[in-house]
Parts: sequence; structure tokens; C-alpha cells
Amino acid sequence: MKLPNEDLIMQVYQLAHQNNWDGVIETLKPFLQKEPKNHWYNVKTGIAYYQKYDFDRAFDYISVGLHVRLECPIGLFLMANILKLRGQTEGAMLIWEGLANSRPDKIDYGVDCVCCHYPTMARTLVADSKIKIAETYKEQGYHSLSERYRNSYLRDLSEGVTSLFSEEDVEEMFED
Repeated sequence: MKLPNEDLIMQVYQLAHQNNWDGVIETLKPFLQKEPKNHWYNVKTGIAYYQKYDFDRAFDYISVGLHVRLECPIGLFLMANILKLRGQTEGAMLIWEGLANSRPDKIDYGVDCVCCHYPTMARTLVADSKIKIAETYKEQGYHSLSERYRNSYLRDLSEGVTSLFSEEDVEEMFED
């Protein structure tokens, strides 16, 4: 897999940090035209569309990225979220279960993928998969399973793992 140059990576991360998702898309567009099957370009473009709530386009780009690099944790996590939004809960749960049962150290170093190149992201995706499973089990009425995954997520946080979800997001997931 050809990795992008460091300047491009930093530019994309700066735009993302500013929530400038249109900027991310426009920055990556010429690179995608030259390399339409590049994993990183597709996943990052998919993330930008996901953040813009354009889940159909996000799905398309992330699908191409995963076709090239199936084990990309962030691509898998976002794909699961999109599948759930599309009503394909079983597929989403399979992906989240796979991530939740992964060893973060294997994700960190076992994947040659700049998408999740820093160790905290792998641990975050493992924990956040657990809270998405807990939320889904709650919606399905499996309260004991939901509680088990929620407690595992909270245990991860108590051990210093960060989450993509705020405390308010998590509280909202479990309101009755």
C-alpha cells in the first residue's frame, strides 16, 4: 500500500481537526483521481462524508478503502455505523463484535495502515465498539447483555482509554 506523504497527512488532519470536511474532500479529490483505489484517500474521504452525514457517499468511499485493506479498524467501525443506520443491524453487530474482541496491541502494530497509526485510536475503537453493541442490545431489549458491554466500555475508560463519544452521548444512548 502506498502511503501519502507526511505533508498531505498533516494537511488532512488539520482540516479534520477544524471540522472542515469540504476541505478534506477537496484536498483529496486530485489524489483520488490519480489513485482511485488508494486505501487512505478513500477512507479519509469517507470519514469526511460521514461527518457531513452523507452516509451513502461515505459508504461508497469506505467500501473501496476496505476492499483494498479489509482489516482497517476505523473503516470497519464506520462501516458498522452506516450499516446500522441502514437497518442492517446484524452486519453492524458482527463488525463491532470483531473489533470489541480484538487486542488493541494487534490493531496498533499488526496493521500497516496510517488510518490508525497511533495506539490510542485502536483502544478507542475497541471501547467504542463495545458501547455501540451495548446501545444496540438495549434497543433490542437484551438488557443484561447491554449492561455487560456498557460496563466493559466504562472499565476501559476508567483505565485511561478515550472515546469518540462524549459522556452526554453515552447518557443519551441509555436514556429510557
